[in-house]
Amino acid sequence: MMIKELLTNKEQLKAIEFCDKILSNDFTYEYIKNSYRILYDVIHKIMPEDHVHYCVLEDYGILIGDIQEMDSISEEEKIEEIKDMTYQFKDEFTVLARDILVKIAEDEKEAIDNGYCLELLKK
Repeated sequence: MMIKELLTNKEQLKAIEFCDKILSNDFTYEYIKNSYRILYDVIHKIMPEDHVHYCVLEDYGILIGDIQEMDSISEEEKIEEIKDMTYQFKDEFTVLARDILVKIAEDEKEAIDNGYCLELLKK
């Protein structure tokens, strides 16, 4: 698959950290909420738009926003709903994390093989 865009070192490290946490089941809803923006950008930079879970973080973010705007439930109930929803998205996050790691490795190999900006690939 062709490189859409190369990640910066910071983006790559954050993406790998996120994926490792998801794949090791070592994440909380707070972690996903706090990592959302960076991962959203990473997905849109490197993943093909036809990927089955291309919009999963966007969908997740919209649902969190909807829950947070509810006036009919308490803050504690909102947190519980968000936690439940986070774990309902676990399978989608897992597939996405695995595919992001594969795409990062593929892009890095292609960049090295074709002499692309090797300075960006330093770890």
